[in-house]
Amino acid sequence: MERLSFLALTHLRLAKIECLKTYPIAYNPNPRTAIAPHNPQCDALQ
Repeated sequence: MERLSFLALTHLRLAKIECLKTYPIAYNPNPRTAIAPHNPQCDALQ
């Protein structure tokens, strides 16, 4: 059970990364936002 949820979480994380790559955010000089890019279109894939 734990393994299954871990795989599901990993899959969601990868989906979010792919989404952020597909919809890149505008350049933001703030390093904190650069580390954790925020994109409204990807918020569903937390």
